[in-house]
Amino acid sequence: MEIANDEEVLTQARAKTRQAKFPTKYIFEELDAAGVRYALLRGYDELFQEHDYLEIDLLVHEKDVRVLKERLKSHGFVEMPS
Repeated sequence: MEIANDEEVLTQARAKTRQAKFPTKYIFEELDAAGVRYALLRGYDELFQEHDYLEIDLLVHEKDVRVLKERLKSHGFVEMPS
């Protein structure tokens, strides 16, 4: 797997977010249904507004990270390198 630089990943994330038009707040319903244990650390207020790009911070139980990544990827979300 090729690793993209931060700017490429950010550009891809913005494009996918615009294409998806999938309200981010509904992702949490899906995570709840899947039993993913998480806490929203930053970005709560922005969830209820329309954005071309939205960045949030989640704290996820280590045993649930795989499911989280699968669910988000299926909706066009991308993981930002840390």
